[in-house]
Amino acid sequence: MSANEIVKTICDVLRELSAEDLDNLGDEVKPWGDIAGFDSLSRVEFEVELGARLGVDLEDVAIDRDDLGHRLSIHEIGQKVLKGLAQREVTK
Repeated sequence: MSANEIVKTICDVLRELSAEDLDNLGDEVKPWGDIAGFDSLSRVEFEVELGARLGVDLEDVAIDRDDLGHRLSIHEIGQKVLKGLAQREVTK
């Protein structure tokens, strides 16, 4: 799966979970901070749905923040997920 496919899937899931109109969702948007109503419960719902669509368990991946606690953009989330997928392939 490519980075673009992952970002598209992230955007699709965010659109479905949000009460806001997110038709023009850019990949620099930080879901937790830029989208009203996205909170810790939304993070769990997002993580479960995204994992299901990608066919992976994202439970051990901090998809909303980096190692320093900074909120991640959609693009950064996609890169983190892609990196996690690549690491899992190497360990198989």
